[in-house]
Amino acid sequence: MPKSLPQIQFHDDIAIADTAFTVRGKTSSRLFENASIALIQSMAEIRKIEPSRHKMVELKSESLDTLLFDYLNELLLLKDSENLIFSSFNIEITQKNSKWILKAKLSGEETDPEKHKVKIDIKAITMHMFKLERTKDGYKARVVVDI
Repeated sequence: MPKSLPQIQFHDDIAIADTAFTVRGKTSSRLFENASIALIQSMAEIRKIEPSRHKMVELKSESLDTLLFDYLNELLLLKDSENLIFSSFNIEITQKNSKWILKAKLSGEETDPEKHKVKIDIKAITMHMFKLERTKDGYKARVVVDI
């Protein structure tokens, strides 16, 4: 049975050795923010992460779905390489000259196993069943993660 948060639905039964979530947003920026929350909430209790450190991320891509894929993998890279986990996401998405541009201000802290109680260690975002689409209400994405 899927567990839900506003604009986020978790799926435990979508693939073997993987987990997944569906997110929605009225704008592309809100969709990316909700995807960020879902990714972090899959790994740890997001409410316990203090927004004491800040990181700026800028990415470009030819398509919005590739931008989301790259961005979520960037969050995992920051977790694994810099030991950072985030709880606040201020994201701006623009399109210029057929390129999608993401500018994000991420706020969080260094991971602390005692404080954050990691639920699962996500290795990567996968292209398996990955989908981003425009809907009448905004945007919707399904993301499958490798655990």
